[in-house]
Amino acid sequence: MNREKWKTEFRTRFEACEEELRARYMELYHGDEAAWDYFTKMLYRCWQERSGELKKLDRQRLKNPDWYRGHNLLGMLMYVSAFAGSLSGVRDRLDYILLSHSHYDHIGALPWIREAFPGAQVCGSQHCADILKRPGARALMKELGEHALQLYEPGSTREIRVDNLAVDRVLSDGDRLSLGAETITAYETKGHTDCSMSYLLEPFSLLFTSESTGIIEGRPEGTPDGRGYIHTPVLKDFSDALVSADKCRRIGASHLCLPHFGMVPPDMLEGYWDDFAQECESKMDFARQLRDGGLDEDTMLSRYADRYWTGVKQMEQPKEAFMLNSRHILRALLKEIDRRDKHGI
Repeated sequence: MNREKWKTEFRTRFEACEEELRARYMELYHGDEAAWDYFTKMLYRCWQERSGELKKLDRQRLKNPDWYRGHNLLGMLMYVSAFAGSLSGVRDRLDYILLSHSHYDHIGALPWIREAFPGAQVCGSQHCADILKRPGARALMKELGEHALQLYEPGSTREIRVDNLAVDRVLSDGDRLSLGAETITAYETKGHTDCSMSYLLEPFSLLFTSESTGIIEGRPEGTPDGRGYIHTPVLKDFSDALVSADKCRRIGASHLCLPHFGMVPPDMLEGYWDDFAQECESKMDFARQLRDGGLDEDTMLSRYADRYWTGVKQMEQPKEAFMLNSRHILRALLKEIDRRDKHGI
């Protein structure tokens, strides 16, 4: 790999992320130097083949590092050639659809997915199964989906479907699903909701967590600089969330995949659970200050939004959804504060 022949533009971009990229690649490919050499040559070749228009788009995106978190893109990576031959072949190989919880932004596409993969079993918690049977819950999901549709596709007449929202197979804490050489273990992780579940994929030691145990976001105003900020979207119970985090910590997974984010970076992995617990306590302190200041709920909510309604948040969700969730988070914080005061904690 002769970097001296690389164009300066590519070399500058590559070297900015080389350390992290190499660490992840070598972990995946067991330290294979020849594979890394092939990979870097391939990257440069692909960059050279990009059109002038695409390179211009690359430069624009460098100025906005969060561009990929907007609502105008949707994509995923699938090695279908090694798994099912083709995308259509996946239909015959998809055994399970795992629900993390019952919120519309996580299961809103389920009617279409079930239609595309009729042989797959939908798995989730008992509480999730019960919620999806309620007409009121389905009506709310439809309403929220329609609001999001008009926000991001104004004038669209597409139907927001809520048919076939159902759990086929109820999973309890510790239940396992066999994938042949691999297994998935389900864990109840309450806090964000009472129906939240996390899933451990073995032998890869990869834990897909729920929102109960945090997501990584940009750092909000007024907090110190440093690594990514861990948001604590606990809508129901902070005590449950901390118990769930401790359960996940004890699982001892080598890799964490967070909702609304993806794989936890190596520099955050070791301290992730301590950082999550610390952020819960930080939010508790903030909520206590608001309560002790004699503020009513609406004023506390406004102060909470001043602190946490960031540019990153604005790219990820409508403000109405943020305010609705924030009110629940604030109530959960105050409930936990009252519990601690009552028991002298």
